[in-house]
Amino acid sequence: KAHLYNHEFNDAINVFEHTLREFPNQPARFDALIWMARTRIEMGDFENALLLLNRYDAIGQSPNRLYGEYMATYADYLIRYGQYQSAIPFMISAAAEAPGKWHRSRRHYILAQLYHRTGQYALAHESYRRVMRSSPGYEMELNARINNALIDGMINGNFATARRDLYRLASQVKNQDQRDRIYFGLAQSYLEEKDTLMAVTNLRLSAGYNMGNQSLRTETYLQLAELYFQLPNYIPSYAYYDSTMTLLPEYDRRFAEVKKQHAGLKALTAHFRTIAREDSLQMLARMPESDLDNFIAAIIEQ
Repeated sequence: KAHLYNHEFNDAINVFEHTLREFPNQPARFDALIWMARTRIEMGDFENALLLLNRYDAIGQSPNRLYGEYMATYADYLIRYGQYQSAIPFMISAAAEAPGKWHRSRRHYILAQLYHRTGQYALAHESYRRVMRSSPGYEMELNARINNALIDGMINGNFATARRDLYRLASQVKNQDQRDRIYFGLAQSYLEEKDTLMAVTNLRLSAGYNMGNQSLRTETYLQLAELYFQLPNYIPSYAYYDSTMTLLPEYDRRFAEVKKQHAGLKALTAHFRTIAREDSLQMLARMPESDLDNFIAAIIEQ
């Protein structure tokens, strides 16, 4: 498990395979299969992850204590594949069998996200509120509060109250380290109302306040890339696609499309930069000598 948490995936697989060989008829083999499946999921090896999960199920007579872990792992597999609706019953069972308060809250939070993604807003609202009531720790509670505010806006068809609450959260000193999440949430509210300018503004604020949340930064950069492309404003769009490519794992189902868009914009951006440079040079060439001297002096002074 330590190897997995340290992203030493091959070492983790070797240890779990050793457990299967040494204890082929012991309950430990079921633990090993679940953890091997989790490792394969983290590696992006979904085919072998599914084989391991099916192998676990086919053996039968697995310990009752692992039922929730198996369901949570299967739900994670489906989520990574984008099968959000299919993941819901697995996560419901995983939450019901959670081995403690924090894990129960975490799984209900993921369940709320699944309801959110599949447009089941009333169920998402109920699940987010359940997480908030469970006192899961401030970070998870804040994330639930942000998402619940967005759900309220979707249900009511008006995001004014949600934005007031989110801007208030962003202004509080205790949330300084969470402003990236809050501004990202605000950006989503503006996207729901097709307000591209305010969405871009809040996404850039989210990126600016992000101090190490790589998964959120990836989503922020990707949304900025897509929005600038739609405007269209291709040079910043390419820059954000370029940043996204450095963060997005290859096994992400969006990777191929992002890579294609990035490659297409590369040549187009170079063309636009050439045009801008030529226009600037021609403008300078038309300047009176005194104005040109002042322009150069101003650049040097900067």
